[in-house]
Amino acid sequence: MQVAAASAVLFQYQNKADSRKKRTVERAHYLSKLTEGRDEECISQLRLNKESFDYLCDLLRVRGLLKDTREVTVEEEVAACLHILAHAVKNRTIASRFLRSGETVSRHFHGVLNAILTLAPNFVKQSNIYTSTGPSNFKDCVGAIDGTHIPAFLPVQSQSAYRNRKGTLKQNVLAACGFVLKFQYVLPGWEGSATDARVLQNALTRGDRLVVPPGRYYLVDAGFANAPGFLAPYRGVRYHLKDHRGRTPQDPKELFNKRHSQACNVIERAFGLLKGRFAILRTAPQYDFIHQVSIVHACCTLHNFILEQNYEFDDTEETSAEDAVQNEEGGSEVVAPPKPSRKNNVFNAELDEQLLELMLEQVTMGRKGDRGFKDEAYVSVANAMTAHGTTGKKFTEGTIRNRCKYLKKQYAICTELLNASGFGFDNATKHVIASDEVWRDWIVTNDSASRTNTQAVSGNAEIGADDCVEEMMMGSKGCEGSSGSRKRVKRGTSLAEFMTGFQEASGKISVAIEDVANKMLEPSERLSQIVGAELDKIPELSPADLDIAHEWLNNSADSSTAFLHSKDKSAWIFHRLVRMHKETGL
Repeated sequence: MQVAAASAVLFQYQNKADSRKKRTVERAHYLSKLTEGRDEECISQLRLNKESFDYLCDLLRVRGLLKDTREVTVEEEVAACLHILAHAVKNRTIASRFLRSGETVSRHFHGVLNAILTLAPNFVKQSNIYTSTGPSNFKDCVGAIDGTHIPAFLPVQSQSAYRNRKGTLKQNVLAACGFVLKFQYVLPGWEGSATDARVLQNALTRGDRLVVPPGRYYLVDAGFANAPGFLAPYRGVRYHLKDHRGRTPQDPKELFNKRHSQACNVIERAFGLLKGRFAILRTAPQYDFIHQVSIVHACCTLHNFILEQNYEFDDTEETSAEDAVQNEEGGSEVVAPPKPSRKNNVFNAELDEQLLELMLEQVTMGRKGDRGFKDEAYVSVANAMTAHGTTGKKFTEGTIRNRCKYLKKQYAICTELLNASGFGFDNATKHVIASDEVWRDWIVTNDSASRTNTQAVSGNAEIGADDCVEEMMMGSKGCEGSSGSRKRVKRGTSLAEFMTGFQEASGKISVAIEDVANKMLEPSERLSQIVGAELDKIPELSPADLDIAHEWLNNSADSSTAFLHSKDKSAWIFHRLVRMHKETGL
């Protein structure tokens, strides 16, 4: 009898152990598919690409905000939290997907939320005198301020104060946004019945108050009053962009309001992008209200973090029609930013070379980390090019950012071409060369041309679509980076003529960027000396680890810069060494 009972207990224990192992394997497989598979899948589910996800987890781990446990890794905690924020799913759904209990999911969700809020001061930074200013029409303007309403879940006794003018339960969120769509200040948690002006007044007097830099100002809509540091439009005059459509301003006041509305629209676009990324902001999550406020702040922090990683998120399928067209309470139409006109592009080969040399200087000055250049690097380059330029054009932080992105894109195209079969490089003419048939096949199959609906052609047939030219070439003068307007290839342009222009663009830009890239690979002796001195200040490093750290940092300027800018250099270097030892098996 005792033997039978013992056998039953052993059988039950083995079943539980087998079930636990099975869940562990399935969980690891799902997490691996999510964070180590395709970038598109990771962005779709977590709103971060794989590299950014790893960086966020490392950041939370090194700062001591999260740590791995015997059962749950930091990566799993962060992935579950991001999935809830991105798709507004309930805990029981995440529990089923990650094979965890509801209590475990809830506990780790709030833990990650608090950790992200701790990082908020590093990513949601208020403007200062060095902040990039806006359009030339509004000199010294550092951004726009407005409020938006986020659905709220509240007990019955508290609902009356949070009902807005439409009768729905909302919390009023005030935010300041720069012209690169990054939030500079966020104040969530106010009642939906409160006016934007009242919330702004509180933001200016509270402990963590909004600070307007001396000599700068924010754009605000008609819901706010004109005051030092805040510029509102004329009242009683046509203002919203949709009101100006199809008609010319009739007097200076209407013209001012139109320009004001166009510039102030940046805050509406930022709100639209924020709600498009994080579906939880389009619903009323059933958490305590204090946690709903934390969710808004955490989403704004992640929004800025994503923008700093320099990749785009396609929210066309995620954003509802209401979010995409109109901010519910702001009333301003959210329009897509206009495509930059080649007419105003003064960049040429000489300016591109100057830009790249200045960006190289920013690297040696320590203004580039593992995740890209810092904001002050773009501001410094913009000011330098404006001061020493001969075109008379004022360069802004946004202009420099966009040009750098454009050059990176062109370089990627050149690299792809040179790695493809059938392409070569003519050192005499600095052109990418190939036969017409190879060029034609590449246009048809290349991803960057696939969405233009260009049909496959043969021989010297016509290209057939203007959009193809918009995506694939710069025009006859565009290959030089000229300030002339884009020469669009019309129907009837031959394949040979089109390819000639693109060859010139690809060849010259490739050579220019490769030349500067080679310079950037040269180690800086001064930087190496500074890194060595800082490493010697860490007594916990063994001689072997010290040699490894010296060699690794001397071979990577980006890693050296990140090390020098880290607040806890000891924790930073030990974390990297542990990862290196795991990878090498030492």
